Amino acid sequence: MRCYQFYKAGVYSTLIMSSVFLTGCLGDKVTFSETANITQRENAACFEVQGTSDYTLKSMSIFRRGHEDDRQSLMPNNTNLKDGRFICLSESVIDEFGDGEYVVRFSLKPIKKRQNTRVFSNAIQIDGLQVKNIPLQENEITHYLGNNF
Repeated sequence: MRCYQFYKAGVYSTLIMSSVFLTGCLGDKVTFSETANITQRENAACFEVQGTSDYTLKSMSIFRRGHEDDRQSLMPNNTNLKDGRFICLSESVIDEFGDGEYVVRFSLKPIKKRQNTRVFSNAIQIDGLQVKNIPLQENEITHYLGNNF
């Protein structure tokens, strides 16, 4: 009887350990980036993001479509969080980059520890001072493993 209990415990332990090795850590998961609509507000182009009251802006970058190696960080003096739901690029940023198609990525860090970092990828087109959303290409969608970015 005792041998059977050891055998049963060994089988269950092996199954649990095998599943961890085959699937990775229990907390790991593939997360895909979110998107946000861009709108003109006052003298800024702003991404509208719902549920940002429990988050702070962690990082933000922009690059011309197809030139990810030329990514430029926009933190912190060129961006700001308005009204708890808009993440805005100043007019000077829009002027600096000029007309064309760009990818803007930003991440929001949770204030509370039990929430996950939120990552956004957005494709925009700048034409003069007008900014509008355009569809992301498949290779522009950010995906990452785990709870942190």
